[in-house]
Amino acid sequence: MEPIRDLLLVKHFMTFLHAGEAEAVVLALEKKARLVLIDDRDGRAAAAESDLKICGTIGILIKAKAAGLISNVSSALDDLRSQYVFWVSDGIYHEALRLAGE
Repeated sequence: MEPIRDLLLVKHFMTFLHAGEAEAVVLALEKKARLVLIDDRDGRAAAAESDLKICGTIGILIKAKAAGLISNVSSALDDLRSQYVFWVSDGIYHEALRLAGE
């Protein structure tokens, strides 16, 4: 695990984000990351406002299918929704399948 240096900034982000999202955004800023992986809507907004590029689980699945690493996005999303309490709206679910060509 990588230590975070700016705990004051983490505390700032925790006024409107959960600890995990706050730490992910601050660590990405400290490391000058090219991309931060984050699903939470508020976390994504905070990352975008901090000029970080974002990608979430669904984006990773779409990229994995395009790279031939998985055969379809729908099965992976269905498993996430049913087994791991991964919430995604029906609209985003169908948009993900459209983007994946399914």
